[in-house]
Amino acid sequence: MKEQSLEQPLMKEGYRECHLCAVENKMRARRCFYCTGNLGLRDRICLEIKQRSRRKRAPYLSAVVPGAGHWYTGRRYVGTFFMAMAPLAIGLAVATYTPWNWGLAVLSLGIFMVWVFALVDSRRGAHHFQAPCQVACPGKVPCSHYVHLAVEGKYRESLELVEAVCPFPGTIGRICHHPCETDCNRGKDGEPVAICALKRFVDDNTGGTNNFYRREIEAAPVSLGHKIAVIGAGPSGLTAALFLRILGFRVSVFDAGESGGGTPASFVPGYRLPPEVYRSEVERILDLDLDPNFGKAMGRDFSLKDLQEQGFSGVYLAIGAMRTIGLPHTGEEKEGFLD
Repeated sequence: MKEQSLEQPLMKEGYRECHLCAVENKMRARRCFYCTGNLGLRDRICLEIKQRSRRKRAPYLSAVVPGAGHWYTGRRYVGTFFMAMAPLAIGLAVATYTPWNWGLAVLSLGIFMVWVFALVDSRRGAHHFQAPCQVACPGKVPCSHYVHLAVEGKYRESLELVEAVCPFPGTIGRICHHPCETDCNRGKDGEPVAICALKRFVDDNTGGTNNFYRREIEAAPVSLGHKIAVIGAGPSGLTAALFLRILGFRVSVFDAGESGGGTPASFVPGYRLPPEVYRSEVERILDLDLDPNFGKAMGRDFSLKDLQEQGFSGVYLAIGAMRTIGLPHTGEEKEGFLD
């Protein structure tokens, strides 16, 4: 493996056969030169990290010069508008300066509001349209995109779109409460699209035939030279370990149980989530050269100080929420009520 900094992702410009794009002149249209469809999963994660960092810094730039934050995040047309408005407003105030009156007060308020709007709007960053179903999804899975691919019979491409965001498509396709279907535009004229069931369908028809994450790691073998400890091998911990591994970190997973999986593996009934489905998705992640340490509980077998002494650069706590929440307006278990 080659050493590489996280600040230098493997950016590649160009267009891969992306089924979500409506460009007619492939490889020739102007937008193709700026397309990120050719990026691997690691590069897309790096790009998202970079964009989030820029969105945090943008308001500070816009506080100094209105529109500078928009330019910094890639919204150049909006940034040019604010950059033009600020000097025009200031110039108008200077040119028409008179002793204080209501007209000057309104003009001063307009200058102030231009600054405020520029500062607040710069935090949005580059805006990409998302369908209502994707906005409603907690994981921001591109619902309409993978549904269209499934309709075209491209089950592998459809599944990989889901896996790029959610590493448990078979599990989510069975136990998700699917808020995406509540906000589905098709539901306004009848029944919504069975988005959740289609996720399960494409996973059942292609799951296990190819390890998408293994292919992404082998396509860009990178080592950042840092060790990260993930405490807890449930869905949150395994997802964090997966994406940290893709980014190039060496990841060790610690869990008090004898095998990974967390709450879904222990408490979700089999008729709702078949154990073999969830277990296969957990094993697929653990097979990505992670260092599993099962049967070890934090506070009993090791402490955060011990991990620091072992050379870990960071720790991700995913210890779960194992305590039950009692139903409201009911009695206690001893009175015959069960959670």
